[in-house]
Amino acid sequence: MADSSRDAASLRRMLAEHLGDRGAFTVLDVEGYGALDCPPDAPLSRRLLAICRQANGQTEPLGVNYFADTGPFHEAGIPSLLIGPGDIAQAHTADEFLELHQLYQATEIILTLLTDHAGRSILEADI
Repeated sequence: MADSSRDAASLRRMLAEHLGDRGAFTVLDVEGYGALDCPPDAPLSRRLLAICRQANGQTEPLGVNYFADTGPFHEAGIPSLLIGPGDIAQAHTADEFLELHQLYQATEIILTLLTDHAGRSILEADI
C-alpha cells in the first residue's frame, strides 16, 4: 500500500474511532510530506548551531512534530533547516505571541549567519 493510501486509511480509522456513530465523513485527499532530516553534522547545521550556542547556549538541535515547508525542500534535495522564535504552543492561535527577546535573538542569529558568509556559500561553511 502506498504511503498516502496508508495515511488516508489511518486518518479514516482515527476519525471513525473518535466520532463513533455521531456522524459520517469522507476523506477526499490526504497529502503527506516527508520529514525534514538535515544531519546535525552538515555544514549548515554545524554553523547555525555554533551561532545558536553563542547567542543562547543551545548545544543540540531540537526536533518538532509539525508541518513546515522544510520537509518538501528536503525531499527535493535542498538543504534546509527550520529556525525561528517563539513557542509552537502559542503559534497560530487567537492570542499568538512571542516574547520580544525571542524575536531579537532570532534576528541576531540569522543576521550573524548571513553576514558571516557574505559573498560565499553558507552550505559549504567550514567551522
